[in-house]
Amino acid sequence: MRGPSLTTPKRVYISADHGLAVIYFLQSDVVPTLVRNGVEVVVLTDDGLRDQMLERFGGPGISVEGLRLDAAREYSLHRRDTQWWLAFLRRVGGSRRINTAATRSLRAGWR
Repeated sequence: MRGPSLTTPKRVYISADHGLAVIYFLQSDVVPTLVRNGVEVVVLTDDGLRDQMLERFGGPGISVEGLRLDAAREYSLHRRDTQWWLAFLRRVGGSRRINTAATRSLRAGWR
């Protein structure tokens, strides 16, 4: 079996399901810069906002998909501990450059 071709498109998934993501990220130059450089951008958003987001931000190289949060909530009933940590990481992010002061104070309250 051969590995991926050199012409395999690059793809970035962006979760934008709240106002701050839209204001600070999607309205910046990041997405247009990615698209200009041949990166396919997939914006993941609340299902109820999908059409509005598609109208405002969709275009060549940019697609918008629903997050299917209702299905995720239903699934969360099966593995509550794992889902809690996934939700925590979604809110806090995985980058060391994100201000995590609120996270540290939350964790301090657990002790």
